[in-house]
Amino acid sequence: MAFLYHLCCFLGVHLPLKLLYFIAKRVADIQYLYKKGIRQGVKSNIRQVLTFQAHQNGKSLNERLSEKYVKESFYNFARYAAEFSYLPKINKNNLKKFITIKGKRYLDQALAKGRGVVSITAHLGNWELGGVVTTLLGYPVNAVALPHKTSERDRIFVERRKHQGVKVIPWGKELKKIIRALAKNEIVALLGDRLIGEQGILIEFFGRKTKIPKGPAALALKMNCPIVPGFLIRIKEGRFLLIFEPPILPTKTDDREKDLEELARRALGVVEKYILAYPSQWLNFQPLWPKG
Repeated sequence: MAFLYHLCCFLGVHLPLKLLYFIAKRVADIQYLYKKGIRQGVKSNIRQVLTFQAHQNGKSLNERLSEKYVKESFYNFARYAAEFSYLPKINKNNLKKFITIKGKRYLDQALAKGRGVVSITAHLGNWELGGVVTTLLGYPVNAVALPHKTSERDRIFVERRKHQGVKVIPWGKELKKIIRALAKNEIVALLGDRLIGEQGILIEFFGRKTKIPKGPAALALKMNCPIVPGFLIRIKEGRFLLIFEPPILPTKTDDREKDLEELARRALGVVEKYILAYPSQWLNFQPLWPKG
């Protein structure tokens, strides 16, 4: 398996991006046909998003659209993988060829407070590239990342990120590093749309209760720092939009649990907005809501 990851990395820096996209999409065709469990997980999540959206508009779920988005999500994950292998070829000199940036002033406003920034994002578009682009813009980014199943695979991903200047903090092991980064007025980037290995917080997400990570809200409350939602959305193959949303400032009362839930809900509302706008780019392949 490690050989395949090394091969992908090799091809990423030796083949043009268009060819990488073509190869990746053919792999996605095979994955879609034979990975029934993954396909069902994607379908479950997308159906919940579209059901929520339909109810908001007074309509019923469009099953045909749901199936279309499921297939597109496999293609979008393939594009994400191709782009990850291509990362070393993206730099300050050619950044404008790939990226349009919107809302950068919000990140500057948040950093101007001098307390660091918790940047919340989602498995949407290309979150890896979002961190790299933010770093190439001159911002100190610390990505809190879940270690992969094997040390060799983990090393490949960490090296790819570090090569572009992104500092990597292993999830669940280095809280002191996270606190120090925020104290130095740096950015700590976390994914907020899927619970992994923690108790989380039970909250309504697309109209149904589920558990989501409480880390972003808990950190912002502890350090009294703003949360800046940020997303890198694919506009077309090889072209992206990096968007930063206005800072979300924590409010403190005598009820910490209430403060935590209120802040998490505000941040998650922004995540919902972008997933609703780009459902086929939401690459969360594990069922997020319990059955029923």
